Amino acid sequence: MKKLNICQFRIGTLMKYPPLISSDSKIYGILIHTIKLEMELIQMYLMSNNSLYIFTKNNKNVYSLNRIESIRHNCSPIILFEKLPCLSTNISFDNKGEFGIFINADGTIIYILNIKTNQLKTYAITKQNLSYHDKIICSQIHPNEECLALGTQSGRIALWYNFLNSTNKESTVSYLHWHSLLVLCLSLSTDGSYLLSGGHECVLVKWLFRKSEPTFQPRLGAPVIYVTSSNDQTFYACTHSDNTLHLIGTSLPAGIHAFNCQQALVMNSGKPDYLQFTSIDNGKLLYNLDIVGENYVSPNEIAEQCIFTDIKRLTIDPTDTWLVTFEECSSNTNSDDHQNERKLRFWKFLSNE
Repeated sequence: MKKLNICQFRIGTLMKYPPLISSDSKIYGILIHTIKLEMELIQMYLMSNNSLYIFTKNNKNVYSLNRIESIRHNCSPIILFEKLPCLSTNISFDNKGEFGIFINADGTIIYILNIKTNQLKTYAITKQNLSYHDKIICSQIHPNEECLALGTQSGRIALWYNFLNSTNKESTVSYLHWHSLLVLCLSLSTDGSYLLSGGHECVLVKWLFRKSEPTFQPRLGAPVIYVTSSNDQTFYACTHSDNTLHLIGTSLPAGIHAFNCQQALVMNSGKPDYLQFTSIDNGKLLYNLDIVGENYVSPNEIAEQCIFTDIKRLTIDPTDTWLVTFEECSSNTNSDDHQNERKLRFWKFLSNE
């Protein structure tokens, strides 16, 4: 027996000019303290334990790694390593703040930093631990698993599992391959489910972790030299060799619609269950509107996918009186389409005049 989809009709009211965030609203920060450094600041990494790791460079182009114990107090930097054989762009940390990895300038040695013990271990790259003995260009440590992602000169991405040999599991290596030239940058999503890679092909490649299933953002204009993603994976940022920056957002399933009463464009927001109203005149955000009215619930395990509600379709009638939204509640890992909950809502714009 075929299971029917769950659908509901709801009627609500929507103020014509909601008293939310105005376009001229300002957010002010409070300066807590200032820390002066004697060397040039190159890179910063904020850890979950409120520690701040900073890369510095002296006038002889020698790199060092420093730690500030807490960003909540006026702490002086503690020098961990004065002479590091790497560039600051090659280092990455896991989510727990236990390990950091980086590659030497020649791309032949992997350094693993144990943050808890302040110990630095070296792993020479050989045909025994990497069957393709390529020069390593970039590296990333998986946020939740004992795995390293290594971008090589040949265009392969090596996934090195159980590299610490801290368990009884055998160290293994698998490969992802799309790039025809060397891989210049790698980035893992916060939950470790996706891997981003870039290089001289001017294409941003998104891999489903553990699977050779890439999707592409082509024709970016110049080689991709650095890439990162937002925590919710709705936006990606990449820098290029021609000194340009691309901000890439996810698709807008509900499309872009005009709301003439406010001279605004209506589309999906960064939050799955919100709509954003953006000024047509200056491009500024007028306000975010909560359509679904659900609280965010985190998963039991960080590797699990959240169940969320997303707005799939919307339309506004020609008189700017009615807004109709169609939403769907589903999990990214749910393959059974009949388990998804769908709702159709009708909203009426009310004038406050």
